[in-house]
Amino acid sequence: MVTWLRENGGFFSDKIEFRALDPNNENSPNGLFAKSSLKADETIMVIPHKCLLTSPEGQEQDICNTARALVDHYKMGDKSFFKEYINYLFDGNKTGRLPDRWSNAAKEIIEAIVGNEL
Repeated sequence: MVTWLRENGGFFSDKIEFRALDPNNENSPNGLFAKSSLKADETIMVIPHKCLLTSPEGQEQDICNTARALVDHYKMGDKSFFKEYINYLFDGNKTGRLPDRWSNAAKEIIEAIVGNEL
């Protein structure tokens, strides 16, 4: 996904890595990890709007329309612009990728970081 993000105008700092929490366990959840010290306010990732899977253009931006868009892209398979992300979400080998499966602590951390911006 990092390559896909960069190929589509995004930024992913060389100071971070996206990997399994436990590299020795194939069922371990993935996460972002710092590879070196980060400065306060340092940009570590930029995701262009076109790389966000949201409600389709012209539709109300709500969770139901976004969920429908996810299903539509899932059905498109390899033809979907979001195929890398879709494949990641629906890889049956790992759990906890969809936010509804996250722990309450993880949800609280995300809410503290982004508030109501999602």
